[in-house]
Amino acid sequence: MPHDAIREQLGTCEQEPAGGPPDGPVESGEWGMVVVKHGPHKDRIGYYDDEGYRDDYGIVYFGVPLIERFYGIKLTRLRPATVDEIQKWAIEVDNDINCRRALAARRNK
Repeated sequence: MPHDAIREQLGTCEQEPAGGPPDGPVESGEWGMVVVKHGPHKDRIGYYDDEGYRDDYGIVYFGVPLIERFYGIKLTRLRPATVDEIQKWAIEVDNDINCRRALAARRNK
């Protein structure tokens, strides 16, 4: 089951603009779901949680926030995620968690 942050984000997202997904970088403090536009994590969906050691870098989680490893990514390389992208990400995270639970259950038998 997706965590509370995903549910909250899904409930507050605005509809995608007619021209397609937003291009602009996220602004400092606009925490939430993002897509990486450039670099080694291009096209990955993540959760922008906080600023990094510099104001122009964001702390981004791929997978489960606060559990998975985080990455410092320049804010100019991030854009806000669309509702469709957020839903896809939530399903992927949920599937990953269920697979990990199933593997752990098999190991514990």
